[in-house]
Formats: sequence, structure tokens, C-alpha cells
Amino acid sequence: MASKRDFKKAIHRACGSIVDECIFAEQMFGGDSSKWEQVVIRTAIMQQSALKQLAATFGKKVKEFPSKRDYRKARRQFTHKTVSDIEAYLRGEVEAIAADMNALMPKKA
Repeated sequence: MASKRDFKKAIHRACGSIVDECIFAEQMFGGDSSKWEQVVIRTAIMQQSALKQLAATFGKKVKEFPSKRDYRKARRQFTHKTVSDIEAYLRGEVEAIAADMNALMPKKA
């Protein structure tokens, strides 16, 4: 990911797309609207959680390292690990949300 800003935008777009699909499916196929609302709420919680994790700061200062190079390397590693953890979390949550959405869809006759 080029920057945290781009990653945040990607999270917003992905969650917005999921919510759009929920609204579309509910309007087209009907079903229990409270269950669709639960999927939307779960998506919103997922988005908030991911953005909160992304806001975590490195927490160390340049003075704590022998050189600026070591500081930048450690900060990059921290950011890379944070982004990797968030991606894994999002992947798992999106798969679970997709399974919930598929369960709400009408069955073929």
C-alpha cells in the first residue's frame, strides 16, 4: 500500500460496496430486513475496527535508535506488520460477511 491514506480509502470503498450490495439484495429479493441490517452493522463495526487498528502509532523516537536509518527500518517493519494484520482481519471478516449475505439470499426452486 502506498500510504495509510490510500489504505483507509480502500477500506472505506470496500465496506461501502458491501453495504451497497446488502441494500440492493434486500430491495431486489426481500427477506428479513433485520437480518440485512445486522450484516450492515457488522460491516460498519469491521470498518471502524480496521481504521482504529491502522491509527496505531509506532511509539518510539529517533533518539532511541543508533541511527535514523535504524529508526526508519523499525518504523517500516511496524507499519508493514500492522497493515498485514489488518488485511488478514479484513479478509476473514469479509468472508464471514459474504457467507451471511449468501445465507440470506433466496434459494433456487
